[in-house]
Amino acid sequence: MLTSRQKRLLTVISVAGLALTAPLEILHALVWIVFHAYELFEFILDEAIHHVFHTSRHVTQVIVFYLMGALFLYGIHRIVKTVKGLYSKEKIGFPKEWAKQKEQVTGFFKQLPWGKTTQMIFGLTFGVVFLAIAVF
Repeated sequence: MLTSRQKRLLTVISVAGLALTAPLEILHALVWIVFHAYELFEFILDEAIHHVFHTSRHVTQVIVFYLMGALFLYGIHRIVKTVKGLYSKEKIGFPKEWAKQKEQVTGFFKQLPWGKTTQMIFGLTFGVVFLAIAVF
């Protein structure tokens, strides 16, 4: 029979293990979904071109390759245009927001006693180092 301390320890270890493995499993599921959606789209395009134009399999695959390459480049083009627009918009407002946030943070740390500030900085540093060790 487990004592209550052993049960708490087992619960903490289980939750920590779940917290470390859940993002990886979610990423794996998303990659699986994207891969299979791509394969399905490629198959449908392959069959549609083969049926409509009555080409050989090799010619159909070449056509599908270039079509999918063009679609990929178009997607990249749209992403670049969107990011450029967002960047130009944020480039104007970001310095003001940064200065405001910086003033709030420095005001917060000026109010704290020196020991509490040091404790918070060391806690954050060790937390980041532990997370880096746990992940990598």
